[in-house]
Amino acid sequence: MIVAPIPENETQRLQALKKYQVLDTEPEPEYDELVQLASEICNAPMSLISLIDTDRQYFKSNKGFTGSSSPRDTAFCTHAILDDTIMEVEDAKKDSRFHDNPFVIEDPNIRFYAGMPLVNPEGYKLGTLCVLDKKPRKLTVLQRQALKTLARQVVKQFELRLKNQELNRLSDIQNKMLSVISHDVRGPLNSLQILLEFIDPTETDTQELKEVLADALKLVGNGRELLENMLEWANSMQKDGGFFPEMVNLKSLTEALFQAHEVKARKKGLELVNKMPDNLEARIDKQMTTFILRNLLTNALKFTASGSISIRAKSIPGGVELFVKDTGCGISPQDLPKLLHWGNRFTTRGTAKEGGAGVGLLLAREFIHRHGGELRIESTLHEGTTMHFTLMNQEV
Repeated sequence: MIVAPIPENETQRLQALKKYQVLDTEPEPEYDELVQLASEICNAPMSLISLIDTDRQYFKSNKGFTGSSSPRDTAFCTHAILDDTIMEVEDAKKDSRFHDNPFVIEDPNIRFYAGMPLVNPEGYKLGTLCVLDKKPRKLTVLQRQALKTLARQVVKQFELRLKNQELNRLSDIQNKMLSVISHDVRGPLNSLQILLEFIDPTETDTQELKEVLADALKLVGNGRELLENMLEWANSMQKDGGFFPEMVNLKSLTEALFQAHEVKARKKGLELVNKMPDNLEARIDKQMTTFILRNLLTNALKFTASGSISIRAKSIPGGVELFVKDTGCGISPQDLPKLLHWGNRFTTRGTAKEGGAGVGLLLAREFIHRHGGELRIESTLHEGTTMHFTLMNQEV
């Protein structure tokens, strides 16, 4: 048996395969019908939609074949994806690549194989649509043409799946934005209008006017921060929009954030401590990571009256883990579960009566998820909070 070589573009090919989110999914009639049709047209008892994963071939649909996957090393289809057209094996026992293959010498005793690569619009070969038989044979010209046509239909189904996923994602973004705008943008604007309507220049002294203007500025600031967060998030969540992985030095990024928030920290007497290792880098989206850390740092500043806020990170397999720790007021066990729910956003006033919409943390978590990571919160009331999250290295 000869194991097929790994394609030169294997990393990109696997990325292309995984973006369709079709691996390990439930059976779907549109794929089963194409496999059934391939068997009938090619007069073959077995047929598969085989997708070549890292170390296995996964059967999105199969007829007459046992199981949902098999080892990559024994897959006929790993040889087929090295070619641009149908690979046809008339008698596997006479082919040096397959004569001692377990699927040839044992059940299901394959003798004949024909597989057409599933080529996506970018040219990556995801797997094959293949037909198999227990006896030696060959396809007719019409059967070969039909197999090519059906393979193109499989790829079109993958593309349709991708478009549906994108539509669902955009619909989710729209619903979330409408919810935030309806409840959180309208609120500060209404409050600001009411506040200003109460001002009577002829009856208001200077001190009272100062207090009203201070409250108005807070409302405007909260609304502006919310809108900036929402616009930045919405732009990044568009299809292929704003996701640009690059090597980022985490200490430099944190230092820039601390400099931008130095005045706020100094006003509250807080120490900002950069504990990032000097040379720790990760292949991540710099803008999104800045957004995440900025929101976590802003929250820490709001809810810390004295002490310090530190940011550190460590390397983990395939990425990094970051920690934002404060010595603030902490979060009660009852309130902790409420922080990460879009439908029932939770927010409280900061130690200097700073406001918020409870959105920044949710948006930060969205960006963390786009990096294949998770956000965790550990907090002790009256002692402080640690937000820690993982970011997995992203391929360019």
